[in-house]
Amino acid sequence: MVDKISLCDDGVLRVDDGYARRDAIRAAAQRPRPAKHKIVDAAGASQSSGGEREVQAEPTVFISYARHDIETVRCLVDRCRSAGIKVTWDQDFAGGEDFVSAIKKAIDAARCVIVVWSAKSVLSRYVCDEAARALHQNKLITTHLPDFDFQDVPIGFGRLNAVPIDDEGRVRISLAHHGVKFRV
Repeated sequence: MVDKISLCDDGVLRVDDGYARRDAIRAAAQRPRPAKHKIVDAAGASQSSGGEREVQAEPTVFISYARHDIETVRCLVDRCRSAGIKVTWDQDFAGGEDFVSAIKKAIDAARCVIVVWSAKSVLSRYVCDEAARALHQNKLITTHLPDFDFQDVPIGFGRLNAVPIDDEGRVRISLAHHGVKFRV
């Protein structure tokens, strides 16, 4: 390859051996990208450090559960939301919305996914699939109802620690482990 010699604006001769561009691209790819700082208010709207205001469309936490356990899970959703955590669950989806697609998007966008194991949820193909997707993305938090028998945990999830859904302290610790904090 023929070297290209050029005079830079500062008067220095630069030799381009043909690899300089490639090396510059590699070096740029290895540099950490600057973080965009956002300030999120209670309504879920955020303001970036540049001052422009935008609505945060993606949830922080997705909750997977069996419909049979809706009242218990509703208490968890309410506790999280009252503590300033942005939560989504199937009750937030609009009528006529593609349910499977909406759940996939919610799981993929969430910082973490809480699965609630119960006698009914371990039998739900959807709950198991949602938990597997979250586990694959390393964002799964496993919880359980008080009367749940751990021998019934689906295959693939038995080695994960599960915290009682009504133990707010342990749920908070689990969420904090994924970068989600309760507002004091």
